[in-house]
Amino acid sequence: MKKLTLSIFIFTLSTVIGLQAQVNYVQMAKPFSSNSAFLAPKGPVSSTAIQVPVITWAADGTTVAANDGMTRSATSKLAVALGTATSIALQDDFEKQVADYISGKSPFLRGTLGMINLAAEGLAEKDAGLEPVVFCQLSWSTGADGFVGRNVGKVNELKGKTIVVQKNGPHIDLVRTLLQSAGLKSGEVTIKYVRDIMDIGEGGGVNDPAGAMRRDPSVAGAACIYPDIMALTRDGKVGDGTQGSVIGARPILTTKAASRVIADVYAVRSDWFESNGGKVAKMREVLLAEQERFQKELKKP
Repeated sequence: MKKLTLSIFIFTLSTVIGLQAQVNYVQMAKPFSSNSAFLAPKGPVSSTAIQVPVITWAADGTTVAANDGMTRSATSKLAVALGTATSIALQDDFEKQVADYISGKSPFLRGTLGMINLAAEGLAEKDAGLEPVVFCQLSWSTGADGFVGRNVGKVNELKGKTIVVQKNGPHIDLVRTLLQSAGLKSGEVTIKYVRDIMDIGEGGGVNDPAGAMRRDPSVAGAACIYPDIMALTRDGKVGDGTQGSVIGARPILTTKAASRVIADVYAVRSDWFESNGGKVAKMREVLLAEQERFQKELKKP
């Protein structure tokens, strides 16, 4: 009985501490080219090993599979396509991706079309050879992402309220489309930004949209990935404050209904593409073939 009581006390204490954690809001550089990633000097792309970025996204499983895992490989389908050893780097921090892209650690950017467009102008202005060329679409988001509202039934009810989204992340497109479709203009909704797309338990405090909604009562909406949507809304219904849900939280929109908003793509440095177009084409073939294989596996009974 004492052990049970102690366990309950520890669980309750850890929950309270989690709820008291500070939300670490961050600033989004405007224009994007004003962030520190653009201070990196342009460097040549390595000819002996190439880093390929991925983000926390279901479609990126195809890239990992094509490389036979995350670690460096010289024999994977991806490595053979690119003609050199390849490794996979999980980089949800888009600014870090851009810094590696500029320095030559990787010739690739992985993001949504909106994320690539966010960086494109500044990269081209820094050096024409850095202009990103989109060469492969991995997928459309068809249900894995969405928006949760607290005590909000329609998007236009967000006017004058505060929402939260990952800085420079894949949900920027979703939020922009959501607000525009509701007729809300810039400035009519306060947008706050956090570092991470989900809770990764690093850096202390709260750094993700779902955590911000739990911790900050001023947050009326958050763009989230599917598991967080389900948790905040008590399995897609209305949150009641139990099991990690938020009272009054409900799904407002998911990409199941807005399935042509978030396009997941890869882009390549234009200077590297000019001299390695054949390798880029082979990489695209490998990724699309892996994607097709995944789809067949999903359809198996």
